[in-house]
Amino acid sequence: MSESTEALEEQILEDARRRAEPITKRARRQAEEIVRRAERDAEGRREEIRQRAFRRAEAEAQRIRARTELEAENIGRRATEEVLLRARQCAVEALRGMARSKDYPEMLLRLALAATEAMSGRRFELVMRGEDREAHGEIVARALRNRVASELGRQVIVTLADERISAAGGLVVRRADGRQLCEQTFEARLERLWDQLRVEVARALFGDATQAPDESGIGPSSGTEKK
Repeated sequence: MSESTEALEEQILEDARRRAEPITKRARRQAEEIVRRAERDAEGRREEIRQRAFRRAEAEAQRIRARTELEAENIGRRATEEVLLRARQCAVEALRGMARSKDYPEMLLRLALAATEAMSGRRFELVMRGEDREAHGEIVARALRNRVASELGRQVIVTLADERISAAGGLVVRRADGRQLCEQTFEARLERLWDQLRVEVARALFGDATQAPDESGIGPSSGTEKK
């Protein structure tokens, strides 16, 4: 190879290097920009993914908290109701004990008087427990006639029914024609008064009422008209 040929080749290579250098720099800058853009995009996607994951986790945590609070409230309500039911059972037992007290005949008389006052008519029957009928029936019937006359100004006829009731105490008063009846057993009165009593029991036990009182169950019992 001649010296002129070598010089030409060297010149060509040098010229190629000069031309290639800016292209290489530009390509390098473009490559670096692509890399930076890719890194920014990747970081943005990572942050978006992280935010989505955080939102999902927060939503799930809120659902778990809501379920937990609801379950806790339900457990509390069930526990409260169980305590109240036990208190009611204790009340029934206490009332059963009252049926053995010396004041029990007067209780029967007051219950019968309240029932008679709430009903119309002249002839009434007392339906009692077997032991009460034997021990107190005639006395209560006679006293009821006198008390209705003196306190209510009514003349009534009171007899003892042949059938018996099963109860912790108390009695049932009904009109002789069967059109009106008032149940004055201890259980029936407790049932009518329970909405009010459970509020008082809850307040005494827990410091707050768990149920608004139902005024329909408060006060003297009323006669029920049979259609």
